[in-house]
Amino acid sequence: MGSGRRYQRNVGVTALCGLAWASGGSVPSGGPHASNAAAAARFLLDHQEPDGLFFAAESPDTPPDGSMYGHGFATLYLCEILGELQEPDFDPTAVRAALQRAVRRIADSQNREGGWRYVPTSAEADISVTVCQIAALRSAKDAGLTVPDAVVPAAIRYVRSLRNPADGGYFYMAERRDGSRFERSAAAVSALRTAGLTDPAVEQEIADGLRYVLANRPRRSGGAYPYYGRFYATRAAWQAGGETWAAWYPPMREELLRTAVQEDSFIFWRSARFTDEYATAMAVLSLRVPHRLLPIYRR
Repeated sequence: MGSGRRYQRNVGVTALCGLAWASGGSVPSGGPHASNAAAAARFLLDHQEPDGLFFAAESPDTPPDGSMYGHGFATLYLCEILGELQEPDFDPTAVRAALQRAVRRIADSQNREGGWRYVPTSAEADISVTVCQIAALRSAKDAGLTVPDAVVPAAIRYVRSLRNPADGGYFYMAERRDGSRFERSAAAVSALRTAGLTDPAVEQEIADGLRYVLANRPRRSGGAYPYYGRFYATRAAWQAGGETWAAWYPPMREELLRTAVQEDSFIFWRSARFTDEYATAMAVLSLRVPHRLLPIYRR
């Protein structure tokens, strides 16, 4: 699913659309968009490489640029709805085996720093792709899949190593300490909270990161990566609750509702950088966090 030359048949966009349907109660076993949710799951399962990577290309010559992003979101979606992938449409044993291979692909792709980059073979890592894998691994563990013990702790150490002590935000890469940014800092805080750590030092880093995120949120249009930023900041604010949630969610919701596009009977969001399907899925996921229908959104 996806439009445009670059994002046709993109597993990441497909998975995000699946998550958006699931966030409103539509899963392969039921809901108003059950057939769409099932088709998304089937597409992902039909496009798993022998090594476990979820990847679909328009042609054999298409390089898997950004494939770990797509793989992370695909693993997350399928793990979140694993209990809904039942016979006769899906073989639960085969689905679980596919997801175990997907988890192994994530573990095997982790670099020596503890993070991940755009492709499975990269020796580099960045905070954004790493956060995506952390979410997928948390969902996999919650679904009863086996996650190697050392993988998530190493990933969390990598995220923490990118903290900017000057303001509580986060750098993008260890090699590129070019200042904090709203989007990546929101993602980092969400990942630290998702990991379920109770270390007082981590709690302080999360609190500092949340203060940075709220103080540096874009006032209009959401910044350079508006849908990505809102997606992670909303998760982080929801996990924090209280005053943080009250300060973040209402203005974010109003901004999204104000920028929605309506054509005929459709309401959607546009993205010139990526695709409208991506933008709409991320916007819906941000708006539906308080519905708590996705397991990963539960506090």
